[in-house]
Amino acid sequence: MYFIKTCVPTPSLLYVDQIKNSIYIEYLDDCVTLKEWIDRLLSNKDEPSLDEAAKALGEVVAKLHLNGIIHGDLTTSNFLVRAGQMNEFQLIVIDFGLTTIESANNPEDKGVDLYVLERAFLSTHPNTEQLFKLVLKAYKHAYGGNSKDTFAKLDEVRLRGRKRTMVG
Repeated sequence: MYFIKTCVPTPSLLYVDQIKNSIYIEYLDDCVTLKEWIDRLLSNKDEPSLDEAAKALGEVVAKLHLNGIIHGDLTTSNFLVRAGQMNEFQLIVIDFGLTTIESANNPEDKGVDLYVLERAFLSTHPNTEQLFKLVLKAYKHAYGGNSKDTFAKLDEVRLRGRKRTMVG
């Protein structure tokens, strides 16, 4: 299934039980987390596939943001990878528990979303700063010219994060 109109792959929603406050979604048994996928590619030193994974991640996050969707918990554990034939793969977004939908373009929320992804990515996959730069480059390309405000906010959020780390 896809988030309607975003072209972002997600598990299919099967049923909503309002009495039990439960949702039932498609079980995807032929997938691994993006975290596992990247770890495997890093251990195999598969640079081309790592670059493709970074590019795909940046593009998917840009599609979410272009459609006003702020995930709220962007980590490589909240993306599934479904491998195809001939090194093809698909990223599937999961865990929308902290997601918000915006009607207005809010660069602050998008910058925070990217900051959460950056912190999670670099702490989960050490020494991958260059790889994460590819994520941001792909995001910028997919988002288009209007990404300047988001990246300016990302820089502001980074500064706030550093101050918090220094002060305690």
